[in-house]
Amino acid sequence: MHDGLTGLHNHRSFHILLETEIDRARRYQHPVSLLMIDIDNFKRVNDTYGHQTCDVILCSLCESVRNRVRATDQVTWDGGDELVIMITS
Repeated sequence: MHDGLTGLHNHRSFHILLETEIDRARRYQHPVSLLMIDIDNFKRVNDTYGHQTCDVILCSLCESVRNRVRATDQVTWDGGDELVIMITS
């Protein structure tokens, strides 16, 4: 359910969380928002500097995002170079 490198929810977990939040939003009539973050040129950085460097960059980015969202928001790593933040009210 969580990615071993970043500690974020993985793709499968994201879909379970999303379905749950959509059901809750319908029941309580509140919005759900999704923010998608695509890391530009991540493959090029990976090809140039290697997996270890990209792991450090990815972990740093994920930690930075996680520290800037509310405790009720969900941050997931969609794999590759995309993060998804689910914001509920």
